[in-house]
Amino acid sequence: MPGAKGPFSSSNIKLPKSFSLSNGITTAANYKKLSLLLLALAVALVFVSDLTVIHSDPWFELQRMLIGVVTPDFSQIDQLGFSILTTLAFAILGVAGGLLLGFLLALYYPQSALLRTICALTRSVHELFWGLILIQIFGLSSPAGLLAIAIPYSCTFAKVFAEQIEHASNQPLNALASSHGLAAQLYAKVPLVCQQMKSYILYRTECALRASAILGFIGLPTLGFHLETALSHGDYSTAAAVLYLFVLLAGSLRWWLRGWSWLLAVVVSSFTISWEHHFQLRFLWRFVSQDIVPAPLKNGWVDGWPQALLDWLISLLPQISDGVLNNLQVGFLAMVFSGSIGLIAFPLVADNLNSGKKLWLSRLLLLIVRSLPEFLLAFVLLIVFGPSLLPGLLALAIHNGAVIAYMVARYSEGLHLRDDASRGGYLYFYEVLPRLYGSFLAFLFYRWEVIMRETAVLGVIGIPTLGFYIDSAFEEFRLDRAFLLVFISALLNLLVDQFSRRVRSRLG
Repeated sequence: MPGAKGPFSSSNIKLPKSFSLSNGITTAANYKKLSLLLLALAVALVFVSDLTVIHSDPWFELQRMLIGVVTPDFSQIDQLGFSILTTLAFAILGVAGGLLLGFLLALYYPQSALLRTICALTRSVHELFWGLILIQIFGLSSPAGLLAIAIPYSCTFAKVFAEQIEHASNQPLNALASSHGLAAQLYAKVPLVCQQMKSYILYRTECALRASAILGFIGLPTLGFHLETALSHGDYSTAAAVLYLFVLLAGSLRWWLRGWSWLLAVVVSSFTISWEHHFQLRFLWRFVSQDIVPAPLKNGWVDGWPQALLDWLISLLPQISDGVLNNLQVGFLAMVFSGSIGLIAFPLVADNLNSGKKLWLSRLLLLIVRSLPEFLLAFVLLIVFGPSLLPGLLALAIHNGAVIAYMVARYSEGLHLRDDASRGGYLYFYEVLPRLYGSFLAFLFYRWEVIMRETAVLGVIGIPTLGFYIDSAFEEFRLDRAFLLVFISALLNLLVDQFSRRVRSRLG
């Protein structure tokens, strides 16, 4: 449908023809069985997961936050203005760097299994973890923030661009006198997917803006730094002002950052930030040759190193097992809850199921919710409920539920409905929902990959996922532990990604 953006635009969501993990039987009953299985597992996990409210008086804190929401304090607008420019510059320059490298990698991506593996591992590491790693090399500087976005985004661009080029029509290529070589591919196929690439670049810029904001939580001068400071001191009026500015920035991005204005923004951004850094080759060499080397091997391959290395790994097993289990619990529950929110909310924002002021108010609320990063929502909810898994679960479910509602609504608006079709609940339950439910499930499993990636970094603010142990290792300068835990987080994301792809392939 025209106007939809991103990797799962409505034009890319196809109505599934079958679903079965084993024999490909085509029945609506399979969707029902899958849904009931997801719900049953979610209910079981609710009873065994740590979803307790630890804060002694959450409603008092929530009341203070609501007062701050209606009384925003913009007195620090001069400082916030600089942070807005920095947040935007990090996002735009990070995307620009990732775009250039990603396009080059995309040309060789289908032919190299090694390149695909490296890219998969690289993009599985969250931007916040990349930031923590790069700060050890560049110091607390702009290059660390830019590269934290550019490195994983380059691998994401490589994958998406390679798939777009591969799926483009071969007719122009076959018409050439010589259809072999890289130049022929660029000449014949890339122009066919330029519009798709532009849409994806804009979508990635929106994602980068959210990533740029939360880099402030590790000390970089973006809006997240001011938000963390305000919330930590209970200054909810200033925090509300920061959130309003960020939502305005994120919500308006699609309207003014397009075409030549995007290129202009790249040039302006390069003069906005400071390029001062503390990078030296010896720092990089020390990081690679000493800092991330497991502690038992720092003195070389001495006698007894296998047993020492095994003991070191065993000592980390409690952290690894606890972090992985919490990641899986929160990620799965957030997927199911966000799907439920999406099914409830999408009729409110679809113009064939709602109208008038209710439609536009619902769309405005949805825009606000999906503009806020899960990390920021989790930090706010952490203050209200305390450091259990509950704040992370709610933040992930609310944000991704809004994203799912938006995408499913866009798809439902493209359905052809008869003039004499039912209205209200009958239209939703008996016409629209049955026709798009398979696509809803496919998109839900796609979001599971995204949710799992975000789940790990919630530990940086105290929620006990893998990120909690990663952040603790960085704070203690035990970079060998931190690097191992980041690697395990990436592997976990890859496993979920592969399982999700398998399910989606069965969904059609």
